[in-house]
Amino acid sequence: MMLISGIAADYAHWLEEAAYPLWSGRGIDPATGIVWEGLDHAGRPLFGSDRRLRVLARQAYCFVTSGQPALVDLGERQFRHAMDHGFCPQSGRLAARFDNRLNIRSAPHDLYDLAFMLLAASALLPLGRLRAGDLPRLEFALAALKAPRGWFETAQRVLPRRQNPHMHLFEAATELYHVTGAPRFLTIAKEC
Repeated sequence: MMLISGIAADYAHWLEEAAYPLWSGRGIDPATGIVWEGLDHAGRPLFGSDRRLRVLARQAYCFVTSGQPALVDLGERQFRHAMDHGFCPQSGRLAARFDNRLNIRSAPHDLYDLAFMLLAASALLPLGRLRAGDLPRLEFALAALKAPRGWFETAQRVLPRRQNPHMHLFEAATELYHVTGAPRFLTIAKEC
């Protein structure tokens, strides 16, 4: 038991002293306030890379769950950008990638990306940091991917489907059930 508590303490220390400062500092594009896609081994941003929506959502979740007010604000900003600019105006589909100017490059309406948006929403909801229409919009986006069993990975309904997006949807649905108690999220988790 002592070993586990030591590992947990090391992990918490690493998050507080290394990971959060790196990703909330060099990990943020100062021109936009949005996370970079990645950093190189020296901690420099990968300037020429497209940016994936799922990175915004993952970072939003991580920042919000830190419990640190400045990081919660930063996480909310990532989520807000994804909600406000991450749906293609022409198709209504959720974006997967943005170019380096944060314009939508592709919008396949991907379950993997949507699962991370739902996960981020689960962290923001108990803090009162979601807008009234955010969760219904994400649930509507999820309904568009419903398959006879489970969900299609994209709006194109390509087969075969992979397990990984469903695993992340399970995680998000479980968290949403935990924070809302709403049976519909438990139903999603059970189906996954």
